[in-house]
Amino acid sequence: MQRKMSGYVEIFVPAPQECMGIIIGTGGRNIKQLKHETHTRITKSSGDKFGRGSGFTVTGSAFGCESARLAIQRHIKKWKDSKVESVSPVASGSQTQSKVILAA
Repeated sequence: MQRKMSGYVEIFVPAPQECMGIIIGTGGRNIKQLKHETHTRITKSSGDKFGRGSGFTVTGSAFGCESARLAIQRHIKKWKDSKVESVSPVASGSQTQSKVILAA
């Protein structure tokens, strides 16, 4: 969703609730850095009455909003990739072995 306001653009970037903290960072470090680098205003949303899920509303220039959207999506991908690796037996180095015992 994109909305223009007097030279500014506002977009919504959906993000899973489980990874909001990783995107924000300890003490807001990640999100503060992202705001500074992209010259945008970024606010979090846990969802609303209109059915919009959790994510971030980004306001700024079109270029700044797009840069912030891409950075947030990279954080989400990194979170998803680490989640898959931590669950995958191959990634953890463990091997599952099954024994079949036949009763005579």
